[in-house]
Amino acid sequence: MEIIRSFKTIKWANCKIQFDYVCYVVKQDGSHYTGKWRDVDSRPQAVSDLSDVQELHKTLREDQYYHQVKICEFLQDLPHPNVGVYHGCYERGGYITSITSGRYMMTFALRVNPRSLSKEDFRASEREKVDEIMTNGLSGVLAGIRHLHENGLAHNNINPRAIMLAGDSSLVIVDFRCSGRLGEPLPNCERAPHWHDPKVEVSRKENDLDAYEELRTWLVGSAEDQFRFE
Repeated sequence: MEIIRSFKTIKWANCKIQFDYVCYVVKQDGSHYTGKWRDVDSRPQAVSDLSDVQELHKTLREDQYYHQVKICEFLQDLPHPNVGVYHGCYERGGYITSITSGRYMMTFALRVNPRSLSKEDFRASEREKVDEIMTNGLSGVLAGIRHLHENGLAHNNINPRAIMLAGDSSLVIVDFRCSGRLGEPLPNCERAPHWHDPKVEVSRKENDLDAYEELRTWLVGSAEDQFRFE
């Protein structure tokens, strides 16, 4: 039996989120199946080991959420106050239907730039929503970035909409669709325009550090400061 993909699912029970089962999509004797496995510390060896088995009669397609879920599962065991909380996901028929993450107030973009001005127009404006709490919060973003790098990952899509405002007004990095292991090709994802170098096709620390400097220029830079990305 070949394991194609596996991921943990959750359920809501006793007024809290709990682990439910590991969903497996496997291939055996030329056919694809999906089923449930309750033990996170071992793996099934055959389709018959799984419960609630369904044969996938249609051509197996890519799961749009799978890459992000596997990144989040990895980070789930490496918590950091400036990296978004991941609770788990739900699935149907072997495909992820939704992801459950921490509850946050709003995006960094909405908090400081509610009129959705362009980078240049925002920097030229009064930036009246940019206060000391927000400028000091950038250090937390950098701490979150360094945490990812220390654990072999790059976010690869740092931008004001990939940062959330927590209840204590700290800034938290979210949205790991474009994240990947350092040195590996970037996953198939849509990165925020004007916040990255489109010529770069590899997951690397510089993607995040350059975007962080772009954030600083956008938030507190002067007209003399040059943006890195057009």
